Amino acid sequence: MKRALLSVIFALAASAVCSAQSFTYYFPQVASGDGWRTTIFISNATANSPATGVIAVVKSDGTPFWANWIDETGANVTLGSDIINFTLGPGQSKKYVTLGDQALTVGYARVTANASVLGTAMFSQLDGAGNILAEAGVPMGIPLGKQA
Repeated sequence: MKRALLSVIFALAASAVCSAQSFTYYFPQVASGDGWRTTIFISNATANSPATGVIAVVKSDGTPFWANWIDETGANVTLGSDIINFTLGPGQSKKYVTLGDQALTVGYARVTANASVLGTAMFSQLDGAGNILAEAGVPMGIPLGKQA
């Protein structure tokens, strides 16, 4: 009887730990200002549960990367801060773009989510009239404990 009770407690504890699982990803480069802007696309890779998370943007020197980011509706989602909160339904995607209304600032972004998400960052260089001169994209990176 004790073994059965301990087995049930262990199973409940294991499910609590698994349900509180967190996923961390990185965009190794983010740039905004002086004709540069970054667009981050993020998608919920799960088919039947929502994903919530945070994109924290950090300058190369480790300090917060304060910038104005807008979503696909044109709403400012950061109001000049370094944090983008997101909630994605199953299979849903969102787009976040820096306004580039500052001196050139570079850094990286850390994505933390409660479910598996996918993402890509796209860098755009604009001329003085706002025309795109060049673009490049990179996928988000998964941190590795060891590299061979």
